[in-house]
Amino acid sequence: MAITLDDFAHVEKLVGYSNFSIWKFQVVVLFKAADVYVVITTTMEDAVENDKYWVRMDAKAQRYIITKNNKGNIQFIMSCNTAIEMSQKLCSIYERDSSQNISLLLQSFFNYKIEDVAAGICKTKKYRSYH
Repeated sequence: MAITLDDFAHVEKLVGYSNFSIWKFQVVVLFKAADVYVVITTTMEDAVENDKYWVRMDAKAQRYIITKNNKGNIQFIMSCNTAIEMSQKLCSIYERDSSQNISLLLQSFFNYKIEDVAAGICKTKKYRSYH
């Protein structure tokens, strides 16, 4: 039985840090089931032998990624040419251990303005978890 976009229907769109780890887990499992996981783990240069097959699988993986991201995330990955580039870009933004993510988080922290004290305290707790 082939995996289709309908199988991705239960996967929420990636909106940001809040659901990235669950989103990534679900997408990886479905990619493995759909036999397209290889295109987010290898580059096209590594797959020259099966070029037409790889291009078809890459297009399928890109379609799955695009349909399960919000408009903001699509803007991040619009310049990517392959599924592995899309995957790496999203991981570099949302995985908590990347240096780029820490930099973005620090930028967000230093630009933060408290408008409502109670809400501000709740929101700043997320910054504490990265220390």
